[in-house]
Amino acid sequence: IQDQNERTEEVEQDLQSISIESILQVASSVFEAQGLEENLGQEESEPATENTEETNEKKANQVAEASTEVSTQVVTENPNLMIITDDVYGTFVDGFQTVYSVAPENTLLIYSFSKLYGATGWRLGLLAMNENNIFDRLIHELPADEQAAINDRYRLVETDPDKLPFIERIAADSRSIGLYHTSGLSTPQQMMEVLFALTHLVYANGSTDAYIDECRYVVNRRYTDLVKGLGIEADNSRTNAKYYTLIDIYKLAEEKYGKQFRKYFEKSFAQIDFLMKLSEDNGVILMDGVGFGTQPGIIRVSEANLPSKAYGVIAEKINELLEEYYEKYLKTKK
Repeated sequence: IQDQNERTEEVEQDLQSISIESILQVASSVFEAQGLEENLGQEESEPATENTEETNEKKANQVAEASTEVSTQVVTENPNLMIITDDVYGTFVDGFQTVYSVAPENTLLIYSFSKLYGATGWRLGLLAMNENNIFDRLIHELPADEQAAINDRYRLVETDPDKLPFIERIAADSRSIGLYHTSGLSTPQQMMEVLFALTHLVYANGSTDAYIDECRYVVNRRYTDLVKGLGIEADNSRTNAKYYTLIDIYKLAEEKYGKQFRKYFEKSFAQIDFLMKLSEDNGVILMDGVGFGTQPGIIRVSEANLPSKAYGVIAEKINELLEEYYEKYLKTKK
C-alpha cells in the first residue's frame, strides 16, 4: 500500500504538467494567434450582409481548426498524454476529423455501429489504437516489480504476458481474464460488424458512401422539421450532428408568450410535469435532458427512431401543450 501511495504521488506530480491550466494556456495562445480568443463565448459582430447560419458555421469551422492545432501542440508538450475519444456521432458530421488523426499514438478511439446502422440491440462497437501507442509504451516503462505483478495477472491466459498489447489486456479484463478465450462476439455479431465496417469499400476513391449520405439527409430533414415546427433557430454548424435535439421549454415559453409567462411556468411546473402531460395527453414520449447532463427545463428529442413525418407532429404537440399552460396562466390574471 505504501509503495502504491508513493507511485500515486509520482503520477499526480506528472499530471501537474498536463493540467487543465496548461492545456488552456496552449489553447489561448492558438486562439489568440488565429484571432479567436476574444470571440469565444460571446457574440461576434459580423457584417450585416452575412446571415446567422453562415456566421455560426464560420465560427464552428474556426474553432475546429484551432482545436486541431491545440491537440497537436498539447501532445507535443506532453508526449505521455493519454486521450480517449468517443467518435460515435462523427459519422453524422460533415468534415468530421477525429483527434485520433491528429495524435494517433496517444489516442484510444471508441466507435459504435449502433447509431449509423440502427443496430442498438446488437451491441456492436470497437476500440482502436495505433500499433505504436503510448499505452503499451508506458506499461513497459513501469518499474520492474510493477511489470512483474501485471504479468502475473495475465499469465493465466498468455504464456508471454509481457508481449500482450494493452488492447488485448482490455479484452481479457472484459471477461475476468480467466475467461479470455470466451471474449468476443457471437458469429452473427461478427458477420454484422464485418459487413458494417467494410461497406464503404464498395465505393471508389473520391466518391461518397450513399448510405451515410442518406442517413445524414434523413436526420437533417427530421431536425429541420422539428425546429421549424417549434419556431426556433436551427443550428446548422458542423459541430451539430443533429442526432439528438435539446429543447429548452422554459426559453421556448418565453419566446412564444413573454417573460412573465416563463416565470409562472418555471415556478409552477417542473419539466417532468411537462413531459408526463405530453405523453399522457398527446401520446408524445420524450426524454428529460437532466439525465444527459443538462440543466432543468431541457428535454431531449432523438432524430433516430421515428418516421420522418413524426417530427412535425412532435413540434405541434409541444406547441399545443405550451398553449394550454398559457391559457391556465391567463386565468390566474383574471
